[in-house]
Amino acid sequence: MMTFRAQAFPRAEGGTTALPLRPRYRDLHHVHVDADFEFPLHQHMRYYEVVLARHTPYSCTVNGGEVVLQPDQLLVIQPGDWHQDHFRKGDRHLVLHFEFYDDAVNAFTLFARDIPSTLQVCREPFTDEAAWLETLVEEAEGNAAHAAEVQDCLVEALLWRIVRKLPVEALSPRFQQHTAGQDFCRRLGRIFRAAEQRDLSVEEMAQAMHLSRRQLTELCTRWMGAPPARAFDEHKIRQARRLLLNTPMLVKDVSFRLGFKNPYHFSRVFKRHTGLSPAQMRQGGDDTMVRWS
Repeated sequence: MMTFRAQAFPRAEGGTTALPLRPRYRDLHHVHVDADFEFPLHQHMRYYEVVLARHTPYSCTVNGGEVVLQPDQLLVIQPGDWHQDHFRKGDRHLVLHFEFYDDAVNAFTLFARDIPSTLQVCREPFTDEAAWLETLVEEAEGNAAHAAEVQDCLVEALLWRIVRKLPVEALSPRFQQHTAGQDFCRRLGRIFRAAEQRDLSVEEMAQAMHLSRRQLTELCTRWMGAPPARAFDEHKIRQARRLLLNTPMLVKDVSFRLGFKNPYHFSRVFKRHTGLSPAQMRQGGDDTMVRWS
């Protein structure tokens, strides 16, 4: 006898692959249970499952440990976990499935090994975030342009809210390391954007990042693939390419906008990084292949 209904709202058509550690929305289920029911023990293989106890308590077993959620609390189940739901009559929950882009799930897991299942629970209420989940449904039903991208962005925002509310000791060392790298790139990127119209010394970067010059160089090389001065040059060249391809600005104006000494210096630096002059880049349009040397 069927004792619960799970209405599925699948991922919208479209969407693109992005950074390695960004979630990709799969589907969302509204679960309504009309009788007590033990869902069979099962193992999650590829995707993550997020269970939000929306209006009633929720109980289950995760890797042999009992878990009980109160309304508006949330549980995260990761690939490899063994899971069994203990549904009770009247239960109403939201169940979200997502995975990471580019099979990053094979390299990164959210949780550390052998933690108790209780550490996979967010005890702080997720009252406001429940509205985001409902928006996922609206995007699936509306079939609007860029619906898949909107769904992925909503899941990404939800994921970082979840990470913020999870115990630090629950997170895997590799996940913490990789997210620290993303945070480093975001912080340094903000410094680069604020200094686009002038020169920026490595000493200034280090001071703004509250790091020694040596620490900055090591972290920048690790996470951005280049030492700080070169990373800043590459940032400016990316901005220059965007302006050349998407605006009618003259080459000399792009040069001035990005703080180069003069248009000739700008052209030399641009060609050294891309293999093309600014004029050639503009003529080539989006089909131009950029060579980062």
